[in-house]
Amino acid sequence: MAKKVENAEDLRLKKAKKLAIIMPATEKALLRGAIIFIGDELLKNFPNFNVEENLFLCNAHDFHKPDLRFYDKILVIDPENKFLKPEKFITKNYKTRKNISWYLGSKSPRQKLLIIKEFSGENNLHYCEAGSLINLEEKSDEVKSDMIRLSRSLNFIEEGKRYQLGPRQLERIRKAIYITRRDIQAKNSTQNLLKKTMQQLFFELILKQKTPLITDLILDFNLLEEAERIAKRKKVKHPLIGRIKIVKPKKGSTVENKTFFENGFKLGFNAVAVRSSIDSGEYELCLKKNLAEKIADKIPAIRRINGCRFIVKKEFLIPEPVE
Repeated sequence: MAKKVENAEDLRLKKAKKLAIIMPATEKALLRGAIIFIGDELLKNFPNFNVEENLFLCNAHDFHKPDLRFYDKILVIDPENKFLKPEKFITKNYKTRKNISWYLGSKSPRQKLLIIKEFSGENNLHYCEAGSLINLEEKSDEVKSDMIRLSRSLNFIEEGKRYQLGPRQLERIRKAIYITRRDIQAKNSTQNLLKKTMQQLFFELILKQKTPLITDLILDFNLLEEAERIAKRKKVKHPLIGRIKIVKPKKGSTVENKTFFENGFKLGFNAVAVRSSIDSGEYELCLKKNLAEKIADKIPAIRRINGCRFIVKKEFLIPEPVE
Protein backbone atom coordinates (compact mmCIF):
# COMPACT_ATOMS: atom_id res chain seq x y z
CA MET A 1 0.00 0.00 0.00
CA ALA A 2 1.40 3.41 -0.95
CA LYS A 3 2.27 5.73 1.91
CA LYS A 4 0.08 8.76 2.34
CA VAL A 5 1.87 11.82 0.98
CA GLU A 6 1.70 14.76 3.39
CA ASN A 7 1.68 18.26 2.04
CA ALA A 8 4.40 20.77 2.92
CA GLU A 9 2.16 22.71 5.30
CA ASP A 10 1.37 19.61 7.38
CA LEU A 11 5.08 18.79 7.63
CA ARG A 12 5.94 22.33 8.66
CA LEU A 13 3.29 22.30 11.38
CA LYS A 14 4.46 18.94 12.69
CA LYS A 15 8.05 20.13 13.03
CA ALA A 16 7.14 23.37 14.81
CA LYS A 17 6.97 23.28 18.60
CA LYS A 18 3.65 24.88 19.31
CA LEU A 19 1.62 25.92 22.33
CA ALA A 20 -2.16 26.37 22.34
CA ILE A 21 -4.21 28.01 25.07
CA ILE A 22 -7.98 27.54 25.23
CA MET A 23 -10.09 29.59 27.62
CA PRO A 24 -13.30 31.63 27.88
CA ALA A 25 -13.19 35.37 27.19
CA THR A 26 -13.40 36.54 30.82
CA GLU A 27 -11.24 38.71 33.07
CA LYS A 28 -10.59 35.80 35.46
CA ALA A 29 -9.47 33.43 32.71
CA LEU A 30 -7.31 36.15 31.14
CA LEU A 31 -5.41 36.84 34.37
CA ARG A 32 -5.09 33.19 35.38
CA GLY A 33 -3.83 32.31 31.91
CA ALA A 34 -1.20 35.02 32.14
CA ILE A 35 -0.09 33.85 35.61
CA ILE A 36 0.28 30.27 34.36
CA PHE A 37 2.10 31.41 31.22
CA ILE A 38 4.59 33.58 33.12
CA GLY A 39 4.99 31.22 36.08
CA ASP A 40 5.85 28.28 33.82
CA GLU A 41 8.05 30.55 31.66
CA LEU A 42 6.40 29.15 28.57
CA LEU A 43 7.88 31.76 26.27
CA LYS A 44 11.30 30.06 26.66
CA ASN A 45 9.99 26.79 25.22
CA PHE A 46 7.47 28.34 22.84
CA PRO A 47 9.07 31.59 21.58
CA ASN A 48 6.81 31.61 18.51
CA PHE A 49 3.59 31.72 20.55
CA ASN A 50 1.18 34.06 18.76
CA VAL A 51 -1.96 35.28 20.50
CA GLU A 52 -3.91 35.63 17.27
CA GLU A 53 -3.16 32.09 16.10
CA ASN A 54 -2.62 30.09 19.29
CA LEU A 55 -4.92 31.70 21.89
CA PHE A 56 -8.43 30.29 21.41
CA LEU A 57 -11.22 32.15 23.19
CA CYS A 58 -14.22 29.84 23.27
CA ASN A 59 -17.68 29.68 24.72
CA ALA A 60 -19.30 26.48 25.97
CA HIS A 61 -20.64 25.59 22.53
CA ASP A 62 -17.49 26.00 20.41
CA PHE A 63 -15.01 24.65 22.97
CA HIS A 64 -14.34 21.60 20.78
CA LYS A 65 -13.77 23.48 17.50
CA PRO A 66 -10.05 24.44 17.55
CA ASP A 67 -7.85 22.03 15.56
CA LEU A 68 -5.13 20.92 18.01
CA ARG A 69 -3.50 18.09 16.03
CA PHE A 70 -0.16 19.80 15.62
CA TYR A 71 0.29 21.33 19.08
CA ASP A 72 2.97 20.03 21.44
CA LYS A 73 1.37 21.52 24.55
CA ILE A 74 -2.25 22.52 25.13
CA LEU A 75 -3.58 24.43 28.14
CA VAL A 76 -7.30 24.41 28.89
CA ILE A 77 -7.92 27.22 31.40
CA ASP A 78 -11.43 27.11 32.82
CA PRO A 79 -11.52 28.75 36.29
CA GLU A 80 -15.26 29.51 36.21
CA ASN A 81 -16.27 26.12 34.78
CA LYS A 82 -17.65 27.52 31.55
CA PHE A 83 -16.79 24.30 29.68
CA LEU A 84 -19.28 22.03 31.41
CA LYS A 85 -19.46 19.29 28.78
CA PRO A 86 -15.98 18.28 27.60
CA GLU A 87 -17.10 15.12 25.80
CA LYS A 88 -16.97 16.57 22.25
CA PHE A 89 -13.57 18.10 22.94
CA ILE A 90 -12.27 14.78 24.26
CA THR A 91 -13.59 12.81 21.29
CA LYS A 92 -11.99 15.19 18.79
CA ASN A 93 -8.63 15.43 20.59
CA TYR A 94 -8.22 11.91 21.93
CA LYS A 95 -4.88 11.38 20.17
CA THR A 96 -3.38 14.51 21.75
CA ARG A 97 -4.63 13.79 25.29
CA LYS A 98 -1.12 13.47 26.79
CA ASN A 99 -0.31 17.02 25.62
CA ILE A 100 -3.31 18.62 27.35
CA SER A 101 -3.14 20.23 30.80
CA TRP A 102 -6.40 21.25 32.43
CA TYR A 103 -6.69 24.19 34.86
CA LEU A 104 -10.11 24.14 36.51
CA GLY A 105 -12.01 25.93 39.25
CA SER A 106 -12.36 24.23 42.62
CA LYS A 107 -16.14 23.91 42.16
CA SER A 108 -15.95 21.78 39.02
CA PRO A 109 -18.69 19.13 38.91
CA ARG A 110 -17.50 15.71 40.07
CA GLN A 111 -18.57 14.01 36.84
CA LYS A 112 -16.56 16.49 34.79
CA LEU A 113 -13.44 15.85 36.90
CA LEU A 114 -13.80 12.09 36.51
CA ILE A 115 -14.10 12.38 32.73
CA ILE A 116 -11.01 14.61 32.49
CA LYS A 117 -8.91 12.43 34.83
CA GLU A 118 -9.74 9.37 32.75
CA PHE A 119 -8.94 11.24 29.54
CA SER A 120 -5.69 13.07 30.41
CA GLY A 121 -4.54 11.49 33.66
CA GLU A 122 -4.57 12.99 37.14
CA ASN A 123 -1.14 14.60 36.73
CA ASN A 124 -2.50 16.82 33.95
CA LEU A 125 -5.34 18.15 36.08
CA HIS A 126 -4.71 21.33 38.11
CA TYR A 127 -6.85 23.71 40.15
CA CYS A 128 -6.40 27.36 39.29
CA GLU A 129 -7.58 29.12 42.41
CA ALA A 130 -5.55 32.28 43.03
CA GLY A 131 -3.72 30.80 46.05
CA SER A 132 -2.63 27.60 44.34
CA LEU A 133 -1.35 29.40 41.24
CA ILE A 134 0.99 31.81 43.02
CA ASN A 135 3.84 29.43 43.86
CA LEU A 136 6.97 31.56 43.95
CA GLU A 137 9.47 28.85 44.84
CA GLU A 138 12.47 28.57 42.51
CA LYS A 139 11.29 31.53 40.43
CA SER A 140 13.51 34.35 39.27
CA ASP A 141 12.96 37.80 40.79
CA GLU A 142 11.45 39.05 37.52
CA VAL A 143 8.98 36.17 37.34
CA LYS A 144 8.05 36.61 41.01
CA SER A 145 7.41 40.31 40.45
CA ASP A 146 5.21 39.63 37.41
CA MET A 147 3.20 36.93 39.18
CA ILE A 148 2.59 39.14 42.21
CA ARG A 149 1.55 41.98 39.91
CA LEU A 150 -0.99 39.77 38.16
CA SER A 151 -2.23 38.17 41.38
CA ARG A 152 -3.18 41.57 42.82
CA SER A 153 -5.58 42.13 39.95
CA LEU A 154 -6.93 38.59 40.25
CA ASN A 155 -7.48 38.94 44.00
CA PHE A 156 -9.29 42.23 43.39
CA ILE A 157 -11.77 40.41 41.15
CA GLU A 158 -12.07 37.43 43.53
CA GLU A 159 -13.03 39.79 46.37
CA GLY A 160 -15.87 41.19 44.25
CA LYS A 161 -14.58 44.77 44.02
CA ARG A 162 -16.02 45.25 40.55
CA TYR A 163 -16.92 48.93 40.79
CA GLN A 164 -14.02 50.12 42.94
CA LEU A 165 -10.79 51.60 41.68
CA GLY A 166 -8.45 48.64 41.16
CA PRO A 167 -4.83 48.09 40.17
CA ARG A 168 -3.83 50.10 37.09
CA GLN A 169 -3.40 46.91 35.08
CA LEU A 170 -6.93 45.73 35.89
CA GLU A 171 -8.38 49.14 35.10
CA ARG A 172 -6.75 48.94 31.66
CA ILE A 173 -8.37 45.54 31.07
CA ARG A 174 -11.79 46.72 32.18
CA LYS A 175 -11.72 49.95 30.20
CA ALA A 176 -10.73 48.14 26.99
CA ILE A 177 -13.43 45.48 27.44
CA TYR A 178 -16.06 48.09 28.30
CA ILE A 179 -15.42 50.15 25.15
CA THR A 180 -15.26 47.01 22.99
CA ARG A 181 -18.63 45.75 24.23
CA ARG A 182 -20.12 49.21 23.80
CA ASP A 183 -18.86 49.32 20.21
CA ILE A 184 -20.26 45.85 19.53
CA GLN A 185 -23.71 46.97 20.70
CA ALA A 186 -23.60 50.34 18.95
CA LYS A 187 -22.34 49.04 15.60
CA ASN A 188 -24.00 45.63 15.71
CA SER A 189 -20.52 44.15 15.28
CA THR A 190 -19.61 40.52 15.77
CA GLN A 191 -17.92 39.00 18.80
CA ASN A 192 -14.68 38.88 16.78
CA LEU A 193 -14.05 42.41 18.04
CA LEU A 194 -14.11 41.19 21.65
CA LYS A 195 -11.90 38.25 20.73
CA LYS A 196 -9.31 40.58 19.21
CA THR A 197 -9.36 42.80 22.30
CA MET A 198 -8.90 39.87 24.69
CA GLN A 199 -6.05 38.46 22.63
CA GLN A 200 -4.21 41.78 22.67
CA LEU A 201 -4.81 42.17 26.42
CA PHE A 202 -3.24 38.75 26.96
CA PHE A 203 -0.28 39.84 24.85
CA GLU A 204 0.12 42.92 27.05
CA LEU A 205 -0.01 40.84 30.24
CA ILE A 206 2.59 38.25 29.25
CA LEU A 207 5.03 40.58 27.47
CA LYS A 208 4.43 43.82 29.43
CA GLN A 209 4.19 45.79 26.20
CA LYS A 210 1.36 48.14 25.28
CA THR A 211 -0.38 47.40 21.99
CA PRO A 212 -1.87 49.97 19.58
CA LEU A 213 -5.38 48.45 19.75
CA ILE A 214 -5.64 48.57 23.55
CA THR A 215 -4.07 52.04 23.67
CA ASP A 216 -6.72 53.31 21.24
CA LEU A 217 -9.50 51.71 23.30
CA ILE A 218 -8.22 53.35 26.48
CA LEU A 219 -8.16 56.70 24.70
CA ASP A 220 -11.78 56.17 23.61
CA PHE A 221 -12.74 55.34 27.19
CA ASN A 222 -11.03 58.45 28.56
CA LEU A 223 -12.79 60.65 25.98
CA LEU A 224 -16.11 59.08 26.95
CA GLU A 225 -15.38 59.62 30.64
CA GLU A 226 -14.51 63.27 30.02
CA ALA A 227 -17.71 63.81 28.04
CA GLU A 228 -19.71 62.36 30.91
CA ARG A 229 -17.84 64.49 33.43
CA ILE A 230 -18.77 67.75 31.73
CA ALA A 231 -22.44 66.78 31.45
CA LYS A 232 -24.66 68.47 34.04
CA ARG A 233 -26.54 66.12 36.34
CA LYS A 234 -29.41 66.47 38.75
CA LYS A 235 -30.80 63.90 41.19
CA VAL A 236 -34.55 63.86 41.74
CA LYS A 237 -36.84 61.92 44.06
CA HIS A 238 -39.90 61.33 41.87
CA PRO A 239 -43.25 60.40 43.50
CA LEU A 240 -43.99 57.71 40.90
CA ILE A 241 -40.57 56.50 39.81
CA GLY A 242 -38.33 57.04 42.82
CA ARG A 243 -34.67 58.05 42.41
CA ILE A 244 -34.03 59.55 38.98
CA LYS A 245 -30.76 60.79 37.52
CA ILE A 246 -31.34 63.66 35.08
CA VAL A 247 -28.55 64.39 32.61
CA LYS A 248 -28.10 67.40 30.35
CA PRO A 249 -25.24 66.72 27.92
CA LYS A 250 -23.33 69.88 27.10
CA LYS A 251 -22.96 71.19 23.59
CA GLY A 252 -20.54 69.07 21.59
CA SER A 253 -20.91 65.98 23.76
CA THR A 254 -21.25 62.81 21.67
CA VAL A 255 -21.94 60.31 24.44
CA GLU A 256 -24.77 57.93 23.60
CA ASN A 257 -27.77 57.92 25.92
CA LYS A 258 -27.33 54.22 26.55
CA THR A 259 -24.05 54.92 28.34
CA PHE A 260 -25.77 57.35 30.72
CA PHE A 261 -28.51 54.78 31.34
CA GLU A 262 -26.10 51.96 32.16
CA ASN A 263 -23.97 54.07 34.49
CA GLY A 264 -27.04 55.42 36.29
CA PHE A 265 -28.38 51.94 36.96
CA LYS A 266 -24.99 50.84 38.27
CA LEU A 267 -25.15 53.69 40.77
CA GLY A 268 -28.55 52.51 42.04
CA PHE A 269 -30.98 54.88 40.29
CA ASN A 270 -34.42 53.58 39.30
CA ALA A 271 -34.37 55.61 36.10
CA VAL A 272 -32.21 57.95 34.03
CA ALA A 273 -33.47 60.83 31.88
CA VAL A 274 -31.30 62.49 29.22
CA ARG A 275 -32.26 65.78 27.56
CA SER A 276 -32.95 65.27 23.87
CA SER A 277 -31.20 68.47 22.69
CA ILE A 278 -29.88 71.78 24.03
CA ASP A 279 -33.08 73.71 23.35
CA SER A 280 -35.53 70.87 23.85
CA GLY A 281 -37.89 70.53 26.79
CA GLU A 282 -38.07 66.79 26.08
CA TYR A 283 -36.12 64.00 27.73
CA GLU A 284 -35.51 60.37 26.93
CA LEU A 285 -36.42 58.44 30.07
CA CYS A 286 -35.19 54.90 30.67
CA LEU A 287 -36.57 52.81 33.55
CA LYS A 288 -35.26 49.61 35.04
CA LYS A 289 -37.09 46.71 33.43
CA ASN A 290 -38.91 45.49 36.54
CA LEU A 291 -40.09 49.03 37.32
CA ALA A 292 -41.19 49.66 33.73
CA GLU A 293 -43.37 46.55 33.83
CA LYS A 294 -45.23 47.98 36.84
CA ILE A 295 -45.72 51.65 35.97
CA ALA A 296 -45.29 52.05 32.19
CA ASP A 297 -49.01 52.74 31.67
CA LYS A 298 -48.89 55.58 34.21
CA ILE A 299 -46.17 57.55 32.40
CA PRO A 300 -47.52 60.42 30.22
CA ALA A 301 -45.15 59.67 27.36
CA ILE A 302 -45.02 61.81 24.23
CA ARG A 303 -43.71 58.68 22.53
CA ARG A 304 -42.77 55.20 23.69
CA ILE A 305 -39.51 53.87 22.21
CA ASN A 306 -39.71 50.38 23.72
CA GLY A 307 -40.78 48.69 26.92
CA CYS A 308 -38.39 50.66 29.11
CA ARG A 309 -37.67 53.89 27.20
CA PHE A 310 -39.97 56.88 26.76
CA ILE A 311 -39.87 60.46 25.47
CA VAL A 312 -41.37 62.70 28.17
CA LYS A 313 -41.66 66.42 28.96
CA LYS A 314 -39.41 67.91 31.63
CA GLU A 315 -42.50 68.98 33.60
CA PHE A 316 -43.24 65.31 34.28
CA LEU A 317 -39.77 64.70 35.65
CA ILE A 318 -39.55 67.74 37.95
CA PRO A 319 -42.03 70.51 38.68
CA GLU A 320 -39.39 73.26 38.70
CA PRO A 321 -37.10 74.15 35.77
CA VAL A 322 -34.03 71.99 35.26
CA GLU A 323 -31.78 75.06 34.88
